[in-house]
Amino acid sequence: METQEVQLKQEALELKQTVSGLIVKTQEQYDQAADLLLKVKERKKQINSWFDPLVKAAFAAHKTLKDRQNETLAPAIEAERKIEYEMKNYIMEQDRIQAEAQRKLDEEAARKSKELEEKARIAAENGKESRAEKLLEKAEATVAPIVAPSVQTTTRTESGTTSIKRHTEVTITNVNLLIQQIAAGVVPATVVEISESKLVKWIDAAGVKTVPGLAIRFNMPGLAGRQK
Repeated sequence: METQEVQLKQEALELKQTVSGLIVKTQEQYDQAADLLLKVKERKKQINSWFDPLVKAAFAAHKTLKDRQNETLAPAIEAERKIEYEMKNYIMEQDRIQAEAQRKLDEEAARKSKELEEKARIAAENGKESRAEKLLEKAEATVAPIVAPSVQTTTRTESGTTSIKRHTEVTITNVNLLIQQIAAGVVPATVVEISESKLVKWIDAAGVKTVPGLAIRFNMPGLAGRQK
């Protein structure tokens, strides 16, 4: 079998070598090229006739093996899906519990902050500016602690390491509380994208000259003139 394959390959190489210097500029050369073309086509037919049964057999064997592989894998895949489904449901429920606990802490912090602001207002009305200032500082510093996740999604056991990928969605429900968390260092400032172009538009529209944390420069563009 291999001998015939070697022979077919050798004959194809000889044909390639024969036509390597082929040039068609006359009718005679054209006729010779046509004859060579027929020989090449015949050689291709012989090669395909030799390989086609082998290729078909290999394809059939591949398909049979893949079917057996898929059939054997099916129970394991079903078990994997069931386990991941239950694990993800558990994570979602714990996330819900965590979010509810965080919501209550946020509400309590907001309530305490408002109480302190109200006390500061009363203190200011009574001329106790120093106390009012301290109360306001305390109100601004009143932020809720972050509830730590109760589920470790990466688990290490004797069998190895398992990690469940979670899809996280975030909705800002209270901008002021979020700003307080950033100011307190609980949430990193890197989560905020500040647009300088929008700041410039706001500064120009509001007519402000100074803002803490900003260096504002007003550049005067050159005046374009035309000579008469």
